[in-house]
Amino acid sequence: MTQFGTTKDGQDVLQITLSSGALSVDILTLGATVQAVRLAGVPYNLTLGSERFADYATSMDYFGAIVGPIANRIGNARVRLDGMMHELERNENGDCHLHSGSEGVHRKNWAVLEQATDRVTLGLRLSDGVAGLPGNRDIRVTYQVTALQR
Repeated sequence: MTQFGTTKDGQDVLQITLSSGALSVDILTLGATVQAVRLAGVPYNLTLGSERFADYATSMDYFGAIVGPIANRIGNARVRLDGMMHELERNENGDCHLHSGSEGVHRKNWAVLEQATDRVTLGLRLSDGVAGLPGNRDIRVTYQVTALQR
């Protein structure tokens, strides 16, 4: 684990490298992002990623990131859950809600819950009201790299 950058509120964003055989994957805690996939002998990244932290804080905030709790658009930025209407942020052209807006998990710095050479589990707690949605939510993602043997 190495420090990749620092969020506006002072949190360290970590880069975690997973590896198995000739395959390695770099994961960022910001957005639980797959930053790079590399294969020994191939001189370039196999994904669209950046080596610059500033790119992930601006124009590349969806690149390789987990999107949620809402992925896609909600027309009129309103959703009915259990008979109750919830107003969401209108973050696309002022008339719909896209990818959980400014409170989406792609903009959160996830915690490292477990780590090994070939895998990592990241976690995030969303409190009641985050992204305009009710209920506390605990989210986990596990990335594991397994190189196939020929």
